[in-house]
Amino acid sequence: MSSNSYHSKGFFTDTTICANLCKSVFRIPMSSNSYRSKGFFTDTTICANLCKSVFLIVLIFTGCTSVNETDLQHLNGYWEIEKVVLKDGKEVDFKINTIYDYFEIDPNHKGFYKKVTPQADGTFLTDDFQEKVEITKNESDFYLKFLTQFDTIEVRLKKLTDKQLIYENQDEKTYSYKRAEPINLIP
Repeated sequence: MSSNSYHSKGFFTDTTICANLCKSVFRIPMSSNSYRSKGFFTDTTICANLCKSVFLIVLIFTGCTSVNETDLQHLNGYWEIEKVVLKDGKEVDFKINTIYDYFEIDPNHKGFYKKVTPQADGTFLTDDFQEKVEITKNESDFYLKFLTQFDTIEVRLKKLTDKQLIYENQDEKTYSYKRAEPINLIP
């Protein structure tokens, strides 16, 4: 197939190209009688449609979790952890939190991170301990780099909005936070 006809038909419109890609990705022998007799991928159109579907699903999921430069403004403020998803898929939920995370990052992507304790009057109890934080970019991903006197820890930002923060550490644990608000129980 010439490159001009490929471009004029659009991306993944030729069923033969998609079927061949599907065969190589999923290692499916299209000419095998055992697959045909069982009804698996009996023609190139079915295989091509499967390939297109998988491609679109991957595109949607990777597009939904990316963080861009303008999202970084949302990091400043208080965050309450909701859950941690472990590498094996197990979830640890945090229903009640007595400590919030606080970030303060300047326009040069440098700042600090500290733990704070919400008080009944709407204020936060803090101490002098804080960690330096930098936001770095590696290819298309943004990272939070925590700099302590003992270690440097980097986590990949997966999602950052004004209401949600999700990042993944080197152990493939995913941490999900929601925007925290002051607790004001005293009128």
